[in-house]
Amino acid sequence: MEDTPNIAKSTRLRDKLDSPYWVILGIVASITTLAGPFLTIYFYQLSLEFPDVRFAQNPVGTVVLDREKTPELNVNFNGKGIDGAHITRTQVGIWNDGKRAIKADEILNDEKRIEITSRENAPMLDAAVAAVSRPEIGCSLDDVSIDSGRLFVSWKILEQNDWCLIQLTHTGNTDTKFDPRGAIQGQPTIKTTQISRGSILTSQSLVGAIVVALFGTLVCIGYLLRALRSPNRKIGVVVAFIGGLLLCLANVFFWFYETIPETPFRFG
Repeated sequence: MEDTPNIAKSTRLRDKLDSPYWVILGIVASITTLAGPFLTIYFYQLSLEFPDVRFAQNPVGTVVLDREKTPELNVNFNGKGIDGAHITRTQVGIWNDGKRAIKADEILNDEKRIEITSRENAPMLDAAVAAVSRPEIGCSLDDVSIDSGRLFVSWKILEQNDWCLIQLTHTGNTDTKFDPRGAIQGQPTIKTTQISRGSILTSQSLVGAIVVALFGTLVCIGYLLRALRSPNRKIGVVVAFIGGLLLCLANVFFWFYETIPETPFRFG
């Protein structure tokens, strides 16, 4: 009879450890332990400073003139006749997505500038700086070769998240694509960030979706474990299944309908 209190304490302790909340805590601890090395590598990579000049094009162009609909219309632009079937305005942007500041002398050519070219060789009629992150970056354009679909861009300095938004008027259509050319010290090519006409998933929204998914999964597991120990098991299992399904649908919606582009600026 002397062991009865000890047995009762052991039973109570076992019941507490069998609680779904302790199970959830164990799962969280396991996930944290397994994710530790990966998080260490991830944050180490974030601490590195490297150049990361990027280019993006607004996928939605503005049709200024469609001569296929008005073939009898003759158009002159700056005193020159326009032979193309379309006149379109397209915005492109250049920015520094890295932590290291990029100065003009780090552009690896004699002119210290990069080039924007039309993939379809569509002649440009005009090019202008639409907006900049701040005047100190000294963004400037050289349009000497726009007749052949080439524009040159230079700057004094691009620090992290500094950007330059450029508006191009050209004889292509709204599907005309533009590409950057040039090399930066420590960066052999300028990366292009693809922006679709639909919604865009950002790295921040991806992390948010993962956090929500993990939290919801743990809650569903805890509820399911608790439901299995109750008399109404079937109801608990159905509720947990429906909760998990709704969570998956919510994350799919969050994934595909996030509308914040992964650029430091917004196209106008």
